[in-house]
Amino acid sequence: MLRVLIVDDEDPFRLAVEMALKLDGYAAKSYSSPEIAIDALKEETYDVMIVDFYMPGMNGIEFMLWLKEHGIDTPVIMLTAAGSETTAVEVMKAGAYEYFRKDQINTSHLASVIRSVHEKHRIAREKRRIEAEQRRLHDRETELASLQMFQKTVNSLGQFVESGLTTLSKTLTDKQKEVLAMVDASKAEKVRAVFGELTQGVEGVAKGIKSMTDLSALVTSKIEGLQPHPAKDGDAASDRPTS
Repeated sequence: MLRVLIVDDEDPFRLAVEMALKLDGYAAKSYSSPEIAIDALKEETYDVMIVDFYMPGMNGIEFMLWLKEHGIDTPVIMLTAAGSETTAVEVMKAGAYEYFRKDQINTSHLASVIRSVHEKHRIAREKRRIEAEQRRLHDRETELASLQMFQKTVNSLGQFVESGLTTLSKTLTDKQKEVLAMVDASKAEKVRAVFGELTQGVEGVAKGIKSMTDLSALVTSKIEGLQPHPAKDGDAASDRPTS
């Protein structure tokens, strides 16, 4: 059962519309001013709103602006006694789904319009949800692609540095032998200590590079595990109702 809110300062018209909608099976409720309706909206929610354009104090468009400012995404059907083209343009620009002149309104037609507006709003909201989800997935894929590129760069750099460090370590070993062959035995211990420190430094850098590449691979692996996978045929079939 759709919940319909009616906001109109003309009591006879407002109560007549409320009664007609109730007879058509709607859960209708009406208020004589936007200010009173705003108090009610703090506690209640509705599927569709029927709002008068001209009212003392806050008018219909100002009421719609209040709804938007407070994140109330409920479709509005605007009613007016003037019904000029200028009014129609102003109302539709403000975000109303439909508008009617009071002197031309037909309650049975209004009931069908309420259903139509509610369905249009539902479709539009679902479209926005899907678009937001697609943007979120696109952003995630972009971030993952960037991370994968970073990981490849780190791996390439790591392999290059590791290769260089391996060559440097071998060179240090060879140079140590050459230096030891040229110095007195009294200085051999000092030479070994110096080359030992150099070798430890090279090994420390190698361990740091290895840790960096391992961490990069681990992070990428975990994020890839969060990446959504396309639905399989069996999954799609399971979502279809059975006869």
